[in-house]
Amino acid sequence: MGEELVGAIVAAGRGERAKPLSINTPKSLLPICNKPIILHQITYMKEVGIKKIYIVVGYLKEKIIDYFGDGSKFGIDIKYVEQKTPEGSGHAVGLLEPYIKQNFLLFLGDICIKVRGLKDKIDSLDINKDITYLTCKRENDLKAVKKNFTIHLDEHTKVIKVIEKPQDPITNLKGCGVYIFSPSIFDAIRTTPRSGIRNEYEITDAIDNLIRMGHVVLPLEIIDWDMNITTPEDLYYYNFLWLRTMELPHLIGENVKIPDGVVIKNSIIGDNVKIKKAVNIVNSIIFPNETINTNDEIRDVLMFENKMYLFRGII
Repeated sequence: MGEELVGAIVAAGRGERAKPLSINTPKSLLPICNKPIILHQITYMKEVGIKKIYIVVGYLKEKIIDYFGDGSKFGIDIKYVEQKTPEGSGHAVGLLEPYIKQNFLLFLGDICIKVRGLKDKIDSLDINKDITYLTCKRENDLKAVKKNFTIHLDEHTKVIKVIEKPQDPITNLKGCGVYIFSPSIFDAIRTTPRSGIRNEYEITDAIDNLIRMGHVVLPLEIIDWDMNITTPEDLYYYNFLWLRTMELPHLIGENVKIPDGVVIKNSIIGDNVKIKKAVNIVNSIIFPNETINTNDEIRDVLMFENKMYLFRGII
């Protein structure tokens, strides 16, 4: 049978485009329906039987470590690896080489996905072979393709090339930031130069290098929908996408007292939110620990650190 699959999450980035939300909070800890982005990823990993996860941390690393600890309260064993300088996703994955000696499931820490049949698919794979799998989906939105990377296949559906942020995509098969790697990825990373796009070590460049080295790379078309959480607008939109997936009219966190006269429609209220007056809350996200002290209707906003950011027309 070989060794068990382990998990890895890259959560070291600064999240510059997610400001102001990411100034005091690592982007990977921002909430999606009251759970941090990477807690959703950990849930997927547990579903496929993974027992140990390595998280690459950097910016505001202490907040991630404080939240998850050793992972025991989440039913998982978590170890941390620090990326001391922001040198890209490929560099971050390369830091795992001293710790991971078997195949591993990798999530980029700002990726939100809805997967169909992940456990069944992984159970059907021989995860101990030297094969890399790239999760992907057919994407009709050209802008979304340009923001991610394209996957080019040969006639036998093997991956022959990946292109990061293509200017003029010739395929709509989009990579989704979730991978199954064998340890051969570390050999590829060591011989991959910095990218010309961001002067960083990109994991997609390392995958392209892996292909040139003769390793087998295959697509996994198991993604229903996905989003790379880059901006506050992305976070706002994805929360409602997940709420619809849960088939809930609204979501209210723990320790929230709702006075008489409050109306909540299609909104997400975080843990420990204090609502002091009768108010209508519509199409809005209230982050944990906020206080609402107004009678004015709250509509189409994200409330964070006592400020309201308007996102009319996003959903």
